Amino acid sequence: MEERNELDPEYCITLDNVPEGFYEEIAGNAEQIQEWRKLYHLSQKEQLNLEFMRDNPSLMVDTKYFSEEFKNQLLGSYTRLESMVEGILIHSENLTALSALQEEYHGKIKCVYIDPPYNTGGKEFVYKDKYAHSTWLKMMRKRLEAAKDLLSEEGVYFVSIDDNELARLTLLAEEIFDNGALIGPIIVQTNPGGRDYLHIARTHEYIVVGLKDKEKGKTNEIKKTDVNFRYEDSRGGWNPRGLRNRNPKFNRTNRPNLFYPIYVNPATADPNGHAAVSLENSEEYSIKILPRNSKGVDDCWRWGKEKLEQNIKGNSPDKSNVIAYQKRDGKWRVMEKNRRTKTKVKSIWQDSGLRTEDGTRRVRSIFGNTVYDHPKPVELVKKCILLGAGKEDLILDYFAGSGTTGEAVLELNRADRGRRKYILIEQGEYFDTVLKPRIQKLVYSSQWKDGVPLTNDGLSHIFKYHKLESAPLKEDGTE
Repeated sequence: MEERNELDPEYCITLDNVPEGFYEEIAGNAEQIQEWRKLYHLSQKEQLNLEFMRDNPSLMVDTKYFSEEFKNQLLGSYTRLESMVEGILIHSENLTALSALQEEYHGKIKCVYIDPPYNTGGKEFVYKDKYAHSTWLKMMRKRLEAAKDLLSEEGVYFVSIDDNELARLTLLAEEIFDNGALIGPIIVQTNPGGRDYLHIARTHEYIVVGLKDKEKGKTNEIKKTDVNFRYEDSRGGWNPRGLRNRNPKFNRTNRPNLFYPIYVNPATADPNGHAAVSLENSEEYSIKILPRNSKGVDDCWRWGKEKLEQNIKGNSPDKSNVIAYQKRDGKWRVMEKNRRTKTKVKSIWQDSGLRTEDGTRRVRSIFGNTVYDHPKPVELVKKCILLGAGKEDLILDYFAGSGTTGEAVLELNRADRGRRKYILIEQGEYFDTVLKPRIQKLVYSSQWKDGVPLTNDGLSHIFKYHKLESAPLKEDGTE
């Protein structure tokens, strides 16, 4: 095979995306076959022939093993190859890569997650970990500024950090991004046992969270894990939620349009005591309810008259989405039928799967041994992506490490059939030994143990990867 320029992009393509006319040459490529055996733990006795290839559509063909002619023919067989690419891996110093992305991806990335060096003196980081504070901040400033330009107007960014640089990182983010756009930090319990060699056994780390634009920035609610509905009607389950506005800032004086009477027809009450309501007073709808607190002071409703009317369906408490019920003291209360299965994310995360050891355990299960120190847990990054991106958005990680963000995107797409895409940037030598093979493995199977795939739930997937030449960096992490 002729010598290849390592700066040219290569592609990893699942077999279901490869025309069968190419299968015979692929099956005869010893390097590709050997990689499949290594990646997917296939026995030497396994015949990796055409039949095997047809039965395993999520095996990834890596164009680096083939001639330039074969590569051009394969890639030329696609009419819209770049639109089919769902991931980009860049082996490069990240400031160089962020600059290279500006032309094509300026303002197109919805969510950034990074886990930068914490400036603690550890030796596991390619980027010098134990900068002086000012030098560390200069290093981070350049990269945050470059990432800001890549974020969309609705974009959200997440930066994992610990106590050592939290305060300085927060001030830096406030300076670079829209003033007042910080919506974090989130506190993550990463070590419930605590680091008992410290004066205070620290159990947590942080995620600094912010918006590119505080007015246009958009986050999502997340699925509740313990939804139990108290009642059920013909539309499904629901929980009661009082219609009176409990925000002390709002009342009859400053929200006069939200202060009005609602009338109840007690004769329509169902076995649970839920009765129909109306905006009109009549002989049937004779009980008048006003929004007042427990002291009898006038408040206001959460809904205006128009929205209330839209949620009333005749005289039926079953079909209506707003009802009234009588309390033990004889007073009536107006309730909304709350069917929400999502909720605002909380500022403290203590979920299972977020411990530091969960990240280490996961990588060990994929590779069979500890090939990377202290990778972030997949569940942590998944939660950030769910909060900051939609099902078809683009996610960037420019301290990609072992590829946890890539796995998080793949897992989420598997779960909800999303079409999220990712860009991962990493300069370490483990790009070729951990990051890239991790993505190849997880496309083939979602579950692994001791380096052996446990499930046959492969994805259809294409990612491209390439290396960028990087200028030498100064002490402060700038070119």
